[in-house]
Amino acid sequence: MGSGTGHLPGLERVRRGRGTVEADFNRRGDWTTLLLALGWVPVDSQDGLGCWQRLGPGGAVILAATGPCPSCGTGDLLQILPSSDPLPPLVPGGWYRKFRVLSKLLHGGSDRAAAAHLRALGYGGVLRRKAKRPQRSRWGY
Repeated sequence: MGSGTGHLPGLERVRRGRGTVEADFNRRGDWTTLLLALGWVPVDSQDGLGCWQRLGPGGAVILAATGPCPSCGTGDLLQILPSSDPLPPLVPGGWYRKFRVLSKLLHGGSDRAAAAHLRALGYGGVLRRKAKRPQRSRWGY
């Protein structure tokens, strides 16, 4: 899925959000929708933790879990389980937010392409351009 095409069936338009596209998608995005669209299959879910699997390169089984960070108890992260085969560019034992998973697996690691994709779906606040200050001449007017 790392084709960089920018199209991901399953991700639907949402109402315009607030903040950066990355922060908005991490806050409002849904692991189930994202992972199903990327070819993952739910294995189990309990106590706010989800277990997922998918086939990786060469038919290897990739295992992952979603839920809060175990060290701080906050956030909503995906971890490729340390005992799993690698799924480049995600590494076993690594923790990832939703935006980073989308960026790495669908857009070849291009955060700019991932942000443009999500902005077109309604994530992120309204872009405001800073007003340009009038140019002053060398003489101060």
